[in-house]
Amino acid sequence: MDVSILIDFADELKTKFSLPGSAAPEDQLKAPVAELLKRAGADIGLQIDTRTESTLSDLKARPDIAIHVAGLICGYIELKAPGSGADAPKLKGKHNKNQWKKLKSLPNLIYTDGCEWAHYRNGERQGLIVRLDGDPTTDGKYAISEENADRLGTILQDFLNWEPRVPDKAELLAQYLAPLTRLLRSDIETALKDSESASSLLATQWRKFFFPDADNS
Repeated sequence: MDVSILIDFADELKTKFSLPGSAAPEDQLKAPVAELLKRAGADIGLQIDTRTESTLSDLKARPDIAIHVAGLICGYIELKAPGSGADAPKLKGKHNKNQWKKLKSLPNLIYTDGCEWAHYRNGERQGLIVRLDGDPTTDGKYAISEENADRLGTILQDFLNWEPRVPDKAELLAQYLAPLTRLLRSDIETALKDSESASSLLATQWRKFFFPDADNS
Protein backbone atom coordinates (compact mmCIF):
# COMPACT_ATOMS: atom_id res chain seq x y z
CA MET A 1 0.00 0.00 0.00
CA ASP A 2 1.30 3.45 -0.88
CA VAL A 3 2.56 5.05 2.32
CA SER A 4 0.72 8.30 1.48
CA ILE A 5 -2.60 6.50 2.02
CA LEU A 6 -1.62 5.55 5.56
CA ILE A 7 -0.16 9.00 6.27
CA ASP A 8 -3.44 10.67 5.27
CA PHE A 9 -5.32 8.22 7.51
CA ALA A 10 -3.07 9.03 10.48
CA ASP A 11 -3.38 12.78 9.95
CA GLU A 12 -7.17 12.50 9.80
CA LEU A 13 -7.21 10.57 13.08
CA LYS A 14 -5.04 13.20 14.75
CA THR A 15 -7.39 15.94 13.54
CA LYS A 16 -10.50 14.13 14.79
CA PHE A 17 -9.07 13.24 18.19
CA SER A 18 -7.71 16.74 18.78
CA LEU A 19 -11.16 18.35 18.53
CA PRO A 20 -12.63 19.67 21.80
CA GLY A 21 -15.49 17.88 23.51
CA SER A 22 -16.23 14.23 24.20
CA ALA A 23 -17.32 11.58 21.71
CA ALA A 24 -17.33 7.80 21.42
CA PRO A 25 -13.77 6.84 20.38
CA GLU A 26 -14.91 4.05 18.07
CA ASP A 27 -17.20 6.44 16.20
CA GLN A 28 -14.26 8.71 15.41
CA LEU A 29 -12.57 5.79 13.64
CA LYS A 30 -15.45 4.91 11.31
CA ALA A 31 -15.02 7.47 8.53
CA PRO A 32 -11.18 7.36 8.45
CA VAL A 33 -11.07 3.55 8.44
CA ALA A 34 -13.74 3.34 5.72
CA GLU A 35 -11.79 5.83 3.58
CA LEU A 36 -8.56 3.91 4.18
CA LEU A 37 -10.17 0.70 2.92
CA LYS A 38 -11.55 2.46 -0.16
CA ARG A 39 -8.16 3.91 -1.06
CA ALA A 40 -6.32 0.67 -0.30
CA GLY A 41 -8.77 -1.14 -2.58
CA ALA A 42 -8.40 1.41 -5.36
CA ASP A 43 -4.62 0.99 -5.04
CA ILE A 44 -5.01 -2.63 -6.16
CA GLY A 45 -7.79 -1.99 -8.68
CA LEU A 46 -10.83 -2.85 -6.53
CA GLN A 47 -14.04 -0.86 -6.12
CA ILE A 48 -14.82 -0.68 -2.42
CA ASP A 49 -18.07 0.41 -0.77
CA THR A 50 -18.75 0.50 2.94
CA ARG A 51 -21.76 0.42 5.25
CA THR A 52 -21.69 1.14 8.96
CA GLU A 53 -23.49 -0.77 11.71
CA SER A 54 -24.46 -3.67 9.45
CA THR A 55 -26.71 -6.04 11.43
CA LEU A 56 -26.13 -9.80 11.43
CA SER A 57 -29.51 -10.85 12.78
CA ASP A 58 -28.75 -14.55 13.26
CA LEU A 59 -25.64 -13.73 15.31
CA LYS A 60 -27.36 -10.84 17.09
CA ALA A 61 -24.27 -8.82 16.31
CA ARG A 62 -23.55 -5.57 14.53
CA PRO A 63 -20.00 -5.13 13.23
CA ASP A 64 -18.98 -1.50 12.82
CA ILE A 65 -18.24 -1.56 9.08
CA ALA A 66 -19.32 -3.91 6.29
CA ILE A 67 -16.96 -3.97 3.30
CA HIS A 68 -18.30 -4.57 -0.20
CA VAL A 69 -16.08 -5.32 -3.19
CA ALA A 70 -17.64 -4.72 -6.60
CA GLY A 71 -21.07 -4.64 -4.95
CA LEU A 72 -20.72 -7.94 -3.04
CA ILE A 73 -20.11 -8.37 0.67
CA CYS A 74 -16.47 -9.20 1.37
CA GLY A 75 -16.12 -8.99 5.13
CA TYR A 76 -16.44 -6.86 8.25
CA ILE A 77 -14.36 -4.52 10.36
CA GLU A 78 -14.80 -4.25 14.11
CA LEU A 79 -13.49 -1.05 15.68
CA LYS A 80 -12.14 -0.67 19.20
CA ALA A 81 -11.21 2.43 21.14
CA PRO A 82 -7.61 3.51 20.51
CA GLY A 83 -5.31 1.75 22.94
CA SER A 84 -7.53 -1.34 23.21
CA GLY A 85 -5.48 -3.36 20.73
CA ALA A 86 -6.62 -5.77 18.03
CA ASP A 87 -5.94 -9.14 19.67
CA ALA A 88 -9.64 -10.04 19.72
CA PRO A 89 -9.55 -13.16 21.95
CA LYS A 90 -7.56 -11.26 24.60
CA LEU A 91 -9.61 -8.07 24.78
CA LYS A 92 -10.78 -7.39 28.31
CA GLY A 93 -14.34 -6.88 29.47
CA LYS A 94 -17.54 -8.91 29.29
CA HIS A 95 -18.83 -7.01 26.25
CA ASN A 96 -15.68 -7.67 24.22
CA LYS A 97 -15.60 -11.35 25.15
CA ASN A 98 -19.28 -11.91 24.29
CA GLN A 99 -18.84 -9.99 21.06
CA TRP A 100 -15.87 -12.12 20.02
CA LYS A 101 -17.87 -15.31 20.66
CA LYS A 102 -20.35 -14.05 18.06
CA LEU A 103 -18.00 -12.53 15.49
CA LYS A 104 -15.33 -15.24 15.46
CA SER A 105 -17.48 -17.41 13.19
CA LEU A 106 -17.21 -14.85 10.38
CA PRO A 107 -14.97 -15.94 7.49
CA ASN A 108 -13.36 -12.55 6.89
CA LEU A 109 -12.98 -10.06 9.73
CA ILE A 110 -10.57 -7.31 10.78
CA TYR A 111 -10.22 -5.93 14.30
CA THR A 112 -8.53 -2.55 14.70
CA ASP A 113 -8.15 0.25 17.22
CA GLY A 114 -6.58 2.48 14.58
CA CYS A 115 -3.05 1.59 15.66
CA GLU A 116 -3.19 -2.22 15.76
CA TRP A 117 -4.69 -4.32 12.98
CA ALA A 118 -5.48 -8.05 12.96
CA HIS A 119 -7.15 -10.22 10.31
CA TYR A 120 -9.28 -13.22 11.34
CA ARG A 121 -10.93 -16.04 9.43
CA ASN A 122 -13.35 -18.26 11.32
CA GLY A 123 -11.74 -17.26 14.60
CA GLU A 124 -8.16 -17.90 13.45
CA ARG A 125 -5.79 -14.97 13.13
CA GLN A 126 -4.09 -14.69 9.76
CA GLY A 127 -0.45 -13.78 10.26
CA LEU A 128 0.85 -11.32 12.83
CA ILE A 129 -0.84 -8.30 14.36
CA VAL A 130 0.38 -5.13 12.64
CA ARG A 131 1.12 -2.22 14.96
CA LEU A 132 1.96 1.27 13.73
CA ASP A 133 5.21 2.79 15.00
CA GLY A 134 3.38 5.53 16.90
CA ASP A 135 -0.09 6.59 18.00
CA PRO A 136 -1.85 8.15 14.99
CA THR A 137 -4.42 9.86 17.22
CA THR A 138 -1.67 12.06 18.71
CA ASP A 139 1.30 11.72 16.34
CA GLY A 140 -0.49 11.88 12.99
CA LYS A 141 1.85 11.21 10.06
CA TYR A 142 4.81 10.78 12.42
CA ALA A 143 3.26 7.51 13.60
CA ILE A 144 3.77 6.00 10.15
CA SER A 145 6.69 4.25 8.46
CA GLU A 146 7.15 2.61 5.08
CA GLU A 147 7.29 -0.75 6.83
CA ASN A 148 3.92 -0.05 8.48
CA ALA A 149 2.38 0.67 5.08
CA ASP A 150 3.85 -2.50 3.57
CA ARG A 151 2.71 -4.76 6.41
CA LEU A 152 -0.76 -3.26 6.73
CA GLY A 153 -1.10 -3.27 2.95
CA THR A 154 -0.51 -7.03 2.97
CA ILE A 155 -3.28 -7.55 5.55
CA LEU A 156 -5.75 -5.34 3.68
CA GLN A 157 -4.97 -6.92 0.32
CA ASP A 158 -5.51 -10.40 1.77
CA PHE A 159 -8.78 -9.22 3.35
CA LEU A 160 -10.10 -7.50 0.20
CA ASN A 161 -9.13 -10.37 -2.12
CA TRP A 162 -10.85 -13.00 0.01
CA GLU A 163 -12.64 -15.72 -1.94
CA PRO A 164 -14.50 -18.73 -0.52
CA ARG A 165 -12.79 -22.12 -0.92
CA VAL A 166 -15.22 -25.02 -1.03
CA PRO A 167 -14.30 -28.15 1.04
CA ASP A 168 -14.82 -31.59 -0.50
CA LYS A 169 -16.25 -33.30 2.61
CA ALA A 170 -19.89 -32.95 3.68
CA GLU A 171 -19.18 -32.15 7.34
CA LEU A 172 -16.59 -29.52 6.46
CA LEU A 173 -18.90 -28.14 3.77
CA ALA A 174 -21.68 -27.60 6.33
CA GLN A 175 -19.28 -25.78 8.66
CA TYR A 176 -17.99 -23.74 5.74
CA LEU A 177 -21.41 -22.69 4.43
CA ALA A 178 -22.77 -21.47 7.78
CA PRO A 179 -20.79 -18.20 7.91
CA LEU A 180 -21.31 -17.62 4.19
CA THR A 181 -25.07 -17.78 4.62
CA ARG A 182 -24.71 -15.06 7.26
CA LEU A 183 -22.98 -12.83 4.73
CA LEU A 184 -25.68 -13.56 2.14
CA ARG A 185 -28.49 -12.93 4.62
CA SER A 186 -26.91 -9.61 5.61
CA ASP A 187 -26.73 -8.56 1.96
CA ILE A 188 -30.37 -9.49 1.34
CA GLU A 189 -31.61 -7.74 4.49
CA THR A 190 -29.80 -4.59 3.40
CA ALA A 191 -31.24 -4.83 -0.12
CA LEU A 192 -34.79 -5.29 1.18
CA LYS A 193 -34.56 -1.92 2.92
CA ASP A 194 -34.18 -0.30 -0.52
CA SER A 195 -37.60 -0.28 -2.19
CA GLU A 196 -35.96 0.06 -5.62
CA SER A 197 -33.52 -2.85 -5.29
CA ALA A 198 -34.01 -6.05 -7.30
CA SER A 199 -34.44 -8.08 -4.09
CA SER A 200 -37.12 -5.73 -2.78
CA LEU A 201 -39.02 -5.76 -6.08
CA LEU A 202 -38.84 -9.56 -6.20
CA ALA A 203 -40.12 -9.80 -2.62
CA THR A 204 -43.05 -7.56 -3.55
CA GLN A 205 -43.92 -9.84 -6.47
CA TRP A 206 -43.72 -12.98 -4.35
CA ARG A 207 -45.99 -11.46 -1.72
CA LYS A 208 -48.45 -10.41 -4.40
CA PHE A 209 -48.74 -13.86 -6.00
CA PHE A 210 -47.68 -16.41 -3.36
CA PHE A 211 -47.34 -15.07 0.19
CA PRO A 212 -49.66 -12.07 0.71
CA ASP A 213 -49.23 -12.08 4.50
CA ALA A 214 -45.44 -12.53 4.56
CA ASP A 215 -43.08 -9.83 5.79
CA ASN A 216 -39.35 -9.47 5.17
CA SER A 217 -38.49 -11.85 8.00
